Amino acid sequence: MQTNSLLSNQNILLIGFMGSGKSSVSRDLAKQLKAKRIDMDDEIIKISGLRSINEIFEKHGESKFREFETLALIESLNKKNQIIATGGGTLVHNSPSSLLSENRMSKEDKIVFLNATFETCKNRCQFSDKRPLFKDIDKARSLFNERLPLYNSIADHIVNIDRKTTQEVTKEIIALIYNLHRPQI
Repeated sequence: MQTNSLLSNQNILLIGFMGSGKSSVSRDLAKQLKAKRIDMDDEIIKISGLRSINEIFEKHGESKFREFETLALIESLNKKNQIIATGGGTLVHNSPSSLLSENRMSKEDKIVFLNATFETCKNRCQFSDKRPLFKDIDKARSLFNERLPLYNSIADHIVNIDRKTTQEVTKEIIALIYNLHRPQI
């Protein structure tokens, strides 16, 4: 348990489509803010007792995966001072409004949408064995287009990540969360 976190008893949840950089940014953000990092995919795998997300889908299908995901999300939100890298569908399938109404997510928690173009996500995921959705580009694009308005609607902050380094995205998130703005000259 880290007591020196700069998060002030809050969580930052990173949302976005597969390949938007949630895992990479969460690592850098957790380091910069001296916070614990949680990767939802890792938590889901632990809860399932299996070896990978692909294995969960192959053996149990999407509905069981979503059950594991909900358990992992509830467990993660019950703690504070964390950077949580959600899965691409975590908050789309686990309504933040119902989580809020159950007091699992405080007003201090922030949801940051890492907004990437479909092309950026495709280029990052297309040849990965861990991202089988991208074997069918049309299906991936359709899911991307379906989720985009949902990400926008639940985000407290939106950070466009295209053509930015992980460190640039991290700095931008910290500035947004803490309202740090450079004076206009």
